[in-house]
Amino acid sequence: MKTNLDEFIKFHELVKEFNPCYIVASPGSKINRNRKRVSFDIAKSVLERGYNVGLLANEDSPLIILDIDHPENMTPYPETLKCISGSRKGFHLIYITEDRIENYNGLAGELQAINRYIICPGSFVPNENNTGEYFIDVGIEPTSISLRSLPEAFVRPPEEKISTTMPKKNSALNSLKMEDLFKQPENRNFESPFHGSNGGCNTRISNGLLHCYRCNVYHTPKTALAVLAGMIDCSDGFKHRGDKTLNKEINETELFVWAVYNGYIKEE
Repeated sequence: MKTNLDEFIKFHELVKEFNPCYIVASPGSKINRNRKRVSFDIAKSVLERGYNVGLLANEDSPLIILDIDHPENMTPYPETLKCISGSRKGFHLIYITEDRIENYNGLAGELQAINRYIICPGSFVPNENNTGEYFIDVGIEPTSISLRSLPEAFVRPPEEKISTTMPKKNSALNSLKMEDLFKQPENRNFESPFHGSNGGCNTRISNGLLHCYRCNVYHTPKTALAVLAGMIDCSDGFKHRGDKTLNKEINETELFVWAVYNGYIKEE
């Protein structure tokens, strides 16, 4: 266990005046599937036991996050609370705002404002670089930012330019294959990656589809990715002998961003 409770407490002290919302991720993981909110005390308790904690941007808090995945594309920005991610490849800039700002991609990363999260300092996600600790780099309270003062790398392009990028997103999601998500052979039963299995054999991949015999559904690579992202449940998949419709709609823009962030899709 390499989580650091003291670092998380330092982080909380810097954001506590802005009604921070915390969620829990599994040990060694960045994934939270249900966005269930927890108190600071519960967040401390689970982090002390090796779980990770995320900060969820939401409508009840003025906190927003610039999640910088491509520092080489970042432009000058107002100084604020800055945190380093476990991979050391990117960083998080945390601001407060009075403006209504939506989630979207910039040249340097993602703007997280509504129901999006980052992993907090004090958490730990191991990686091939033998790093993994999330920590504070610039320890000051979040400063104020507006739509007008966003860094140039996060200024939204004209609407027509946004629309021209959509086919790339859809193409990337639709070209996923099941082997991109799961390292399992076809036509052999295994334990569900979504909800486990008592007998270890409730799931099978066949003809590029993932079949769950507990939920009596099948998934395409895109819907399986949506389950991994926590956007739908396994049981929301396509029913066997059903009408080939999902039980719940998928927001493909959010799914694309999540897939890029978690390494399932390479952003072009």
